[in-house]
Amino acid sequence: MRGLLEGVPHLERFKQVDELEEASRELAKTHTDTVEWRTIGQSSEGRPVTALIIGEGDQSVFLYGFTHPNEPIGSLTVEYLASRLASSAELRKRLPYRFILAKAIDVDGAKLNEGWFRGPFDLLTYAENYYRPPPNEQAEWTFPIDYKTLHWSTPIPETQAIKNVVDEFKPAFTCILHNADFCGIYYYLSHPLPAAYAELKRIPSFEGLPLHRGEPPDELYLKTFDEGIYHDYGTSDEYEFLSSTLKADPATRINYGTDCYEYIRNLYDGFCFTCELPHFYDERIQDTTPTQEKRRDLLLGSLEIEADTQRFIQRIVDESRKLVNMNSRISRAVQYFLDRWTNLQQATHAFSEDGAFDRPATIAEKFDLTVLKRFSQMPILGMVERFLNEAEARTGHRKLRPLRNEVHSRLLELNNVIKQESNPHPIPPRTLVRIQLQSALTCLRHFDSQE
Repeated sequence: MRGLLEGVPHLERFKQVDELEEASRELAKTHTDTVEWRTIGQSSEGRPVTALIIGEGDQSVFLYGFTHPNEPIGSLTVEYLASRLASSAELRKRLPYRFILAKAIDVDGAKLNEGWFRGPFDLLTYAENYYRPPPNEQAEWTFPIDYKTLHWSTPIPETQAIKNVVDEFKPAFTCILHNADFCGIYYYLSHPLPAAYAELKRIPSFEGLPLHRGEPPDELYLKTFDEGIYHDYGTSDEYEFLSSTLKADPATRINYGTDCYEYIRNLYDGFCFTCELPHFYDERIQDTTPTQEKRRDLLLGSLEIEADTQRFIQRIVDESRKLVNMNSRISRAVQYFLDRWTNLQQATHAFSEDGAFDRPATIAEKFDLTVLKRFSQMPILGMVERFLNEAEARTGHRKLRPLRNEVHSRLLELNNVIKQESNPHPIPPRTLVRIQLQSALTCLRHFDSQE
């Protein structure tokens, strides 16, 4: 492990999709006896989705990056691990598995994020060059599922590429290389693995970074294994959450499938792991000192932050709808943000009645529900700015520039407020790769010893 971590090169930036593909081609050409470079599917726009296959073990390990297109860290982790495995027979002996390593699943979406891959690494540059599709266009969220009244059977091409690998190799261990943006470090596991928890929690501190101790990330209903370590969730979990909070048929509110975790669990009960890494952090995300404010009040206050953005974006969209391409990738992503609001608002209000929200919030939870909630609005506004820019360049209509200027001013205002309230440190890509690699191999080791 030490040798692997010390060998991670200094990385100034994230690589573009074409650079990643070229490196894979060269690795396979250089190591013809040990590396297979295979096309595992096609993207929605017809680009090849590829993977490197290295090793000849009886069990398969599958790692893949860019399952969400704004999450580039995993592509570098995969590239580094592939280069080390390809060039070292000793390492392949110590890691006796067949590795299937895919650098980029959502290659189309990744290209729409390349504007921030070279930096500067700050909140504004990230937000203004950000793209993330709605769930029904995500590689992560269109796996087949039949659960009660919910039925989904149409994976998008990127999901099918992942599914092709899973169905063929049935990997014993799958590492889905996600990353977050502004938070602490946290983990998802498909099954309890208590022997790994202490080591996983220590890894961030080795690199001088915080474990996430704010609100449960991603979804309100997450189940916790340990501090910063969560049980992964699928659409069946969301189904049950919506059923209990909205008192309506959840299938009428969910227009996508499930994720790889749930698909693999249902298919053959395979083990899945994710280390969620941020691009920016603030030390307060790990401060568990109680505040004077109730957790419930802060949660409901966070809803108002999002409601304010929702009202603003809805007005901008209404005023520009006849001039912009509302069927572009970016426009569809913004529309999803608007469409999901009613469900989110109702479910959060209902969930906030839980007794767990009676207690005072910690500093980490308050930071999460105020500063980080404000930051979460910036990428959405960045996408609005992008589709207005595209429309102005295409049509030259004089109405678009004032609208774009409004959005830009709001982005600048949010950015300034966040910088006044926090100290968002950018994390070097090398550090992120080291943590992601170490956590994956730590979890694999404990999983293997359990087997």
